[in-house]
Amino acid sequence: MMSARRAPTQDAEHIRSAGELMRRLGVARKVHLVDGMFSTTDVSTGQRKRLALVHAWLEDRPVVMFDEWAADQDPEFRSVFYRELLPELKREGKTLIVVSHDDRYFDAADRVIRMSAGRVVDEFVPPGKPKSSRSFMADLR
Repeated sequence: MMSARRAPTQDAEHIRSAGELMRRLGVARKVHLVDGMFSTTDVSTGQRKRLALVHAWLEDRPVVMFDEWAADQDPEFRSVFYRELLPELKREGKTLIVVSHDDRYFDAADRVIRMSAGRVVDEFVPPGKPKSSRSFMADLR
């Protein structure tokens, strides 16, 4: 069991945002914010990852990394993550690094970088996305 984790809720707007995000992520019935802390983190692995997402969102950092975040999510929340939340973070100007093996959502990326045995082996821009002027792989050469 994890201990309750302090959510970065400095003001009423953060508390409202946290509550709305917790509702969207399906954890508001099990977890509440009490004095700026999650009431519990004694929830499933997928739900704990959703609480961590709430925490990261509220921290308002310029770069956010998600390492296989969707792997423990139900299909409903996996879709919400890739189709709704990531685009919202991008519109807020965040730089997102998303590690995933789920090629059903590669089209959500601006750029896909494939790795094998710890090495970059391929890079591509999904169809319909603007081409970048710089290639990540060219920088490695």
